[in-house]
Amino acid sequence: GASKGAAPAGETLSPAVIAQSLALQPLRAVASALGEQGRGAFADIYSNLSLDRAHGKVILYVTDTARAKKLIQAAAHAHPGIQTSRVQVVKAAYSLQAINAQVHRIMTAAAAVPPADLTIYGAGPAPDGSGIQMTVKPEALAHVRANMATSGGIPITVSAGTEATPATWRWNDTFPIIGGDA
Repeated sequence: GASKGAAPAGETLSPAVIAQSLALQPLRAVASALGEQGRGAFADIYSNLSLDRAHGKVILYVTDTARAKKLIQAAAHAHPGIQTSRVQVVKAAYSLQAINAQVHRIMTAAAAVPPADLTIYGAGPAPDGSGIQMTVKPEALAHVRANMATSGGIPITVSAGTEATPATWRWNDTFPIIGGDA
């Protein structure tokens, strides 16, 4: 089998790329541990994570900043040795759980529309937990904006876009490959 972090056949990794990947490992470990807790026992407050590479921080978006301390402690307990001093807590308006429930409702309703009339290409959480981001056919933008400002009280930002097409295969990605990253 291929070694961890190996480049596709015929490619070599530069020392700079390897160094960058190694430098990010502590941040990824913290983010992974926080995400595990956020999608589990703390799903009611967890919104999202982001890596601030420039400052060596993991930004944790939560709806309840006081309970965030318990989330961080639970992550440290489950994964001893992570560097919790790298966590920066930021207040989010909505939990990922609440946003996903509304996105599911929106996309279920969209699935009932004949494919030729489909105007919603995708919907998902805003990176900072401030609401839902939706992409629609350009010619449907004004109509969707006028008729869908919120869902379950969560604000929706609507933008024109194109229908997503899947990659031909996973090796089209570039290094470092992060599972689930767009």
